[in-house]
Amino acid sequence: MTSNSPTTDEIQQIISKLKVKPYNRICFDCNGRNPTWASVTYGVFICIDCSAIHRNLGVHITFVRSTILDTNWTWHQLRCMQVGGNDNASKFFKEHNNVNVDVKQRYNNRIATMYRDKIFKKASSVHEMYNDKIFIDTSENISIDEDKSEEIDFFSQEFKPVVHKTILPKKLIVNEKENNNVLLDDSSVIESQPIKSSIIKKPIKKPIFKIKKNLGATKVSKNFDEVEEKAIQAEKQIKDLSKFNIINNGNEVTDKISSRLMMQNLEDTNKEIEKHLEIIKNNPKKAEIVERLGISSVQNFEISHNVSSSVYAIKKKFTL
Repeated sequence: MTSNSPTTDEIQQIISKLKVKPYNRICFDCNGRNPTWASVTYGVFICIDCSAIHRNLGVHITFVRSTILDTNWTWHQLRCMQVGGNDNASKFFKEHNNVNVDVKQRYNNRIATMYRDKIFKKASSVHEMYNDKIFIDTSENISIDEDKSEEIDFFSQEFKPVVHKTILPKKLIVNEKENNNVLLDDSSVIESQPIKSSIIKKPIKKPIFKIKKNLGATKVSKNFDEVEEKAIQAEKQIKDLSKFNIINNGNEVTDKISSRLMMQNLEDTNKEIEKHLEIIKNNPKKAEIVERLGISSVQNFEISHNVSSSVYAIKKKFTL
């Protein structure tokens, strides 16, 4: 067999042998009996209803083939079904908690991608080993085992505290016998302490600050508070003067109004007196009555107005 694609008889022999296994007799997705379709990408057998869902996901996620109608299988696709199977896929998905989820979510996550890559690599290695042979040696462990070196659980690791050794520098000490400077190891290091002189104490010098005059800006001798008070007093005086002018203006207005009223009253009385005089001139009999009553002399008032807002009444006697 040197052809690249298997014959129809070879395909039927391989598929029929895989479907005899009990875990391949039910659908991987819905547990339906006698599945007639297969997902080559994951090496599992599925029913015709689930195959429609796989088609909707796209060939880049899952590629389906009919185990009865399709005759154009490749050797690599058949090797994927041989190294895969429903049993291996269910174990892998259960270990990674990828079982009780929707079908679309089950094949659209990191775990499904990992299993898909493992099936592809394992099928390629098996095909290189057996070439165009129909059956492969099942005694070998061809199941999909998880490579633990790829994923390391962070929380399962044991962390040990890192201990750093402190290395002290070598110091010079004086040997009492030889009075020579000798380098010693870290184990025999004696720390030298400074000698405190408690007898001799140096006096602490206090800083002396000299004030230099006539340098730079000079201090202002005026008090700003006094200047501010004078400004406030000046504002008060201006307000008082303005109020006084308003009051005077108001008094002038009232004086003008009162003088006008007085002039009107005097004019009215003058008109009445003139009326009486005309009556007396026209009727001599009434003039006698007026004399008897003692109203022979009637005062007539003439009004003159002074420009200086003062009104004077000039009295003149009028005799009949």
